[in-house]
Amino acid sequence: MTNITQTALKKQKLLQSLNSRPASQAEIHQVLSEVTGQTIEHLRSVYQFAVTAESEHIDLYDRVDKIPFEKLQTFFTEAFK
Repeated sequence: MTNITQTALKKQKLLQSLNSRPASQAEIHQVLSEVTGQTIEHLRSVYQFAVTAESEHIDLYDRVDKIPFEKLQTFFTEAFK
């Protein structure tokens, strides 16, 4: 089990215990910042740079034929094992 998953499960238990009472802003912030921070660190370690030939930034919104779906699929599959 990854560190992200373990942290998320711990925080899920905390959130379940909070169901019987209102959560404080500090508790909410703690849960979100720890999980988000670990996720960001994990993504930095698996970062990839992709170049799409003969494309501009807007093409990746409007021209589906320019989007490297196979490369994205491979990246996300490997990054979130």
